[in-house]
Amino acid sequence: MYQQVKKKTVVVIVFLLASVFAITAVYFAEQYAYQQKRLVVQKLASSYASIISTNIHNAISAAYSLAALVKTQQGEVQGFTELATQMLPLYPGISALQLLPKGIVKYVVPIEGNEAAIGHNVLLKGDRYTEALLALDTGKLTLAGPFNVIQGDGIGAVARLPIFLNDRKGAKYFWGFSAVLFRLPETLETVDLASLEAENMAYELSRIHPDTHKAQVISQSKKALINNPEIFEIDVPNGRWLFKVSPVDSWQNYFAIGVMSALGVIFIFLITLTANVLLRLRNSQEKLEQQVGSRTKALADNLKRLDIAMSSAKQAWFDLDLQSNELVVSDEVAKLFGFDEGELDFSLRSWQDNIHPEDEVYVAHAIQISMETGNSLNIDYRLRTKEGGWLWTHTQADIVSKDKSNKPQRLVGIHTDISERKASEQVLRILAEGAGTSDSVNIFQLMVKELAMAQQCSFALIAQINPSDLSSVNTVAVWGNGEIVENINYFLLGTPCENVIKDSPHFYPDNIQALFPKDYLLAEMQAESYLGVPLKNSKNKVVGLVVLMDDKPMVQKSFTMTLLDSLATRAGIELERMNSDEALKLSSKVFSNAHEGIMITDTEGLIIQVNPTFCAITGYSAEEVIGKNPRLLSSGKQDSAFFTAMWQSIVKEGHWQGEVWNRKKEGELYAELLTISRIKNDVTGDVSHYIGLFSDITKIKQQQSTLELIANYDVLTQLPNRVLFADRFNLAMAHAQRSGQLLAVCFLDLDQFKPVNDNYGHAVGDLLLIEVAKRIKACIREEDTVSRQGGDEFTLLLIDLESPQQCEKMLERIHNTLALPYLIEAHEIHISASSGVTLYPNDNSDLDGLVRHADQAMYQAKMVGRNRYQIFNTEQDQQSISKHHRLEELQQALENNEFCLYYQPKVNMQTGKVFGAEALIRWIHPEKGLIPPLDFLPIIESTELEILVGDWVIQQALDQLECWQNQGINIEVSVNISSNHLQSASFFSNLEQAMLDHAAVSHQNFQLEILESSALGDLDTIAHVIKQCRDKLGVNVALDDFGTGYSSLTHLRSLPANTIKIDQSFVRDMLDDPSDYAIIEGVIGLAKSFGRGVIAEGVETTEHGLMLLIMGCYEAQGYGIAKPMPVDEVLNWLQSYTANKQWLNAANKPQSRKERRIKLLTLTSEQWYKKFTDKVLNTSSTAITWPIDNSVKCHIGRWIQRTKHERVFDAVWLEKVDKIHTEMHEIANEIIFLYQENKHNEARQGLPALELVFDKMKQVLGEWE
Repeated sequence: MYQQVKKKTVVVIVFLLASVFAITAVYFAEQYAYQQKRLVVQKLASSYASIISTNIHNAISAAYSLAALVKTQQGEVQGFTELATQMLPLYPGISALQLLPKGIVKYVVPIEGNEAAIGHNVLLKGDRYTEALLALDTGKLTLAGPFNVIQGDGIGAVARLPIFLNDRKGAKYFWGFSAVLFRLPETLETVDLASLEAENMAYELSRIHPDTHKAQVISQSKKALINNPEIFEIDVPNGRWLFKVSPVDSWQNYFAIGVMSALGVIFIFLITLTANVLLRLRNSQEKLEQQVGSRTKALADNLKRLDIAMSSAKQAWFDLDLQSNELVVSDEVAKLFGFDEGELDFSLRSWQDNIHPEDEVYVAHAIQISMETGNSLNIDYRLRTKEGGWLWTHTQADIVSKDKSNKPQRLVGIHTDISERKASEQVLRILAEGAGTSDSVNIFQLMVKELAMAQQCSFALIAQINPSDLSSVNTVAVWGNGEIVENINYFLLGTPCENVIKDSPHFYPDNIQALFPKDYLLAEMQAESYLGVPLKNSKNKVVGLVVLMDDKPMVQKSFTMTLLDSLATRAGIELERMNSDEALKLSSKVFSNAHEGIMITDTEGLIIQVNPTFCAITGYSAEEVIGKNPRLLSSGKQDSAFFTAMWQSIVKEGHWQGEVWNRKKEGELYAELLTISRIKNDVTGDVSHYIGLFSDITKIKQQQSTLELIANYDVLTQLPNRVLFADRFNLAMAHAQRSGQLLAVCFLDLDQFKPVNDNYGHAVGDLLLIEVAKRIKACIREEDTVSRQGGDEFTLLLIDLESPQQCEKMLERIHNTLALPYLIEAHEIHISASSGVTLYPNDNSDLDGLVRHADQAMYQAKMVGRNRYQIFNTEQDQQSISKHHRLEELQQALENNEFCLYYQPKVNMQTGKVFGAEALIRWIHPEKGLIPPLDFLPIIESTELEILVGDWVIQQALDQLECWQNQGINIEVSVNISSNHLQSASFFSNLEQAMLDHAAVSHQNFQLEILESSALGDLDTIAHVIKQCRDKLGVNVALDDFGTGYSSLTHLRSLPANTIKIDQSFVRDMLDDPSDYAIIEGVIGLAKSFGRGVIAEGVETTEHGLMLLIMGCYEAQGYGIAKPMPVDEVLNWLQSYTANKQWLNAANKPQSRKERRIKLLTLTSEQWYKKFTDKVLNTSSTAITWPIDNSVKCHIGRWIQRTKHERVFDAVWLEKVDKIHTEMHEIANEIIFLYQENKHNEARQGLPALELVFDKMKQVLGEWE
């Protein structure tokens, strides 16, 4: 066999080596050809991809030229058609050039064939929407496409470049797009992709669509690509195109591979054939020798296997010559009886001498019968072992030969060790003898003892499943190490017993602890092996288990399992009997010791048994009621219909439960909670008995009545409480829904009730509440309800109202009655009430909502002045709820540190120096982003939160001021203070502490800005607080938004402010509105008269500053200087700030009164002309107002009138100015008329005439004397 394998192995090795050589040669030859082919395709595809990329980028570059045209003309589009017409021939493949103001196609060249594109908005959703938005967001050119073009058939792509311009203020805004449209595949014609197909190549040009994320083919060959093509990425704006190329047929030359493979097969065959022939000749002789040796070994192995099998089965064979008495035995005989090999001389005589004396006659008789009849010998008997013990042995033998006279000549048989089987039989016999005992515990202990001893195991136990916890068992008997041990509770999870309980025996011959490492019991017993069988009751349900364990490996035997099955059956019966006995004992105890009365009757209704509690409750003894009908307890309070229904339920349902009034022996009535159940015979199913279980609930019923009164009525006033009020409300609501009538819920609270308790004591207060309850009840109808909610609060439920007026009359009556004097214990007491009412279904809320709304209305009544009622307003409630929610959100924002301060610089226009910054609060919402103060500060106005936010602003501003001071930045920081905050009791003390906490800060650099409107409160209080802040703390105070209040002169005189801030609403329009100019001029004059500093806010342009300088105001803040900015941007701004040169020149150049007046006229006239022309030329949706078109009321007209009155200038010159001014307004009015008639183009045509007149005005202004 080995030689044959060796031969085959050699042949296989030769075959494999030849195969490897042939395959390697074919593989390397083909790989070389494959790589050469891919290299050719790579070079070809790379060159084409480069040409495609160049053509696309050349085409889209035209967008930059168009954008330059728009930017150089500041958004005007002039000469577009000429430029675009010249550009088209220069960019092969482009089909159209476009300009798209605000994203709408408006200008197209050529127009022919592109009419459908005009008016298309690319910023609306569509197949070009994504790329258009991307261009707008990034400010970079994007490429969209391919897509179906609007301008006729076919597909194309479009490149869009966003155009951004700067407005007059320098702010960047989006003008629109320049766009280049090219059709595909016309743009690729110069690439000559068709030549690739001539080279027997396939190609595909595609992109990944930005919306669908799927491949979109731009151009492809007629024949499809094969697997693993060469791929080149072509970078285009906002994406990449993929250019794929492959051969049309295959990367491999399959014909060449086939030829080389065929030659390889021939080579392998010849080599393998030669090796096989050589090996055959060599192995023929070796094969014969191996067959002889193999058969000899097989015979020896069979004999060995027989010995092993008999040893495992505890058996040994013997061969007895009956005529010579010569006995031959196997080696296993010595082992069977405990002897070492060679130690026992086993002869016929020694065998006969070692038979148990009690078995000698039986064995001799059995042998004699076998010799005489020739039948097999089968006997069980005992033989002595080496240790002197007795081994139960089963001998089975047959006469295998006879002599010529037919006498037995040879007896051959087997000795078998049956000690364990005999031990099992002994166990069963002992258990059978003990079956009559009534002590189940002793039976279980006997079982585990005999079982362990019979099986020679260290441990045995019987356990039942814990009925209260199915995850554990309780042992009923345990044998361990030779004695009965204490019972235990044993958790099943992770143990072998868990498997047994699942209704199947389990045997683990060894290594049991390793299999169940979490079983602590196995470890404690040092168990090595385990055998368990489930216990079942009479219903075949597993109720426990029998377990054998040993500290050495265990061999499973059939008779062991038979023994365990028998024990399990017996143990299951004993367990069931034991549990039944315990249940009977428990039932007897329950019957005797139950606190409920128990009565058992037969089917005729006669009492057959009662328990002691029955006697204690009823007063009857057992002897007095047994044999009687239970009706002797009847009280007569239940009629016959009651008992008929009771028995119908018992017959139908098998039980009845309810309350019954019965009579005791002494005649006393008592209430009982009674349950009657029928009992059926288990065999026939017929009713055998009725059992009544009852308890005395007389005291409970009495307590229940008391509790019901307490639960539903107010103890003091005896009015319904909240619970009963809610029940009546539900009934009233249902009634109102059916009848269509109104239902009123009123919440009433007594005014000034607390002083009554304080002055006269709570006893008088309680008497007053009782009298109030009586008066209210007297004022309402019987069907209405008044409830005391607690304290001095009452709710009223008024039903069946036909109108709100009816409700109001009832409330007036109640209020008038309650306002009358009360005489309580010689004290005359005067109180009133405030109430709120809401009407259902006008207010379609539930009870909680209606009471809450009435409560809110009541508080409104108290705020108005007490002793009155208020009807709930739904709209006001919604506003209140909304404001409450916003207040909660703002409170959370303060706690989460979501507020921050922005700083707006203040400058001195005369010196150019930055002298201060105003701290302005901002809300950085985690989801909504930056929220300006006007969106949230009004919500917290006049609330406690306003004070908390104000304190926070002061703290943050002082922190920053100290930080800047440490950095060497010496500027003033001002904060806004609300009226509520300023007048709060803690304002000055909190500010004083904040200043102490920032002792290093110069107090003069901290300014409080108080809104002039805030001073509309207590003027004296506000003046006092301001004076304390200035005198004690040294901080500066500014009166903010001056001129917007009702009593500005009074505030200027009474409030000790350092600075007056001119409101931005006046500054913003002073170049247009002479009234605003006059107000500012007046404020500046007043400030100088009262010795106050002045600063203007809202300075947005250079002209604003120049005009303020002429008027004598040198300090300013506004967007024309800087917008409010986060603190981290202030330092950079300060470093990069340069003063306005026009302001510096104007402020520091000496000017006469005439020069200032001429400068003022120049500024206002230029402003008027600019605003007028902007209005006429405006084509956007942004609204621009007309300048003042009245020649008398405009700035110039006012200036002329004033100057004539002052006689400062030459009268002839002034008349010339007036004439030109009148001419300007005449032309302007004509233009306005045309414009308002929607003749915009004609109106614009009038602007050159106006320009000529305005130039004349400028010329004349330069001629003043």
